Amino acid sequence: MSFAWNTYCRARLPEHTAEPEYGGYVEDLLAMPELQGLAAIPHHIPTTLLTHVCCVSYAAYCLCKRYGGDPKIAARGGLLHDLYYYDWHDFSDKSHRWHGVLHPGRALKNARALLGEVDKRTADCIHRHMFPFTPFPPIYRESIAVSLADKICSNYDVLIARLPSVRRRFERDTGLTFNAEEGTQACT
Repeated sequence: MSFAWNTYCRARLPEHTAEPEYGGYVEDLLAMPELQGLAAIPHHIPTTLLTHVCCVSYAAYCLCKRYGGDPKIAARGGLLHDLYYYDWHDFSDKSHRWHGVLHPGRALKNARALLGEVDKRTADCIHRHMFPFTPFPPIYRESIAVSLADKICSNYDVLIARLPSVRRRFERDTGLTFNAEEGTQACT
């Protein structure tokens, strides 16, 4: 199996937070009510926003461990990269129309409100993760890892929801049962 698939599957399992190094990097953030509140916000069907940011965080951590970069910055940047508090699928709210372009700036603003000033590498992870949808590419290894992890996790989420063969493989490889209504969760 591929590194991307294995990492994605491990990231979707709740046990990944028990990995001592990774858990030590993110436990303070995961304890915050603002992050736990993301569990109530849908993201890519079948995941919640909390499940998505946890998956991206762990995948970015693994990418940095394997290919270089600071895994702590990648893990924390991955958790904060989509720190917004609304359902972007609600198109009745006109402020969501440009969500894809605007949410990285909103997430960075929310991260700064939550944590105070964030270092430049973490800020880059948050603000530039949507490249090439947004015009400015990530410039640090950690922010490249978060951007790649975001694409890996988002694509697998959509494929699991839409393709029965991928769903069956996911269920076989993780032991999790897919529920189209509730989705599968991790990192709660």
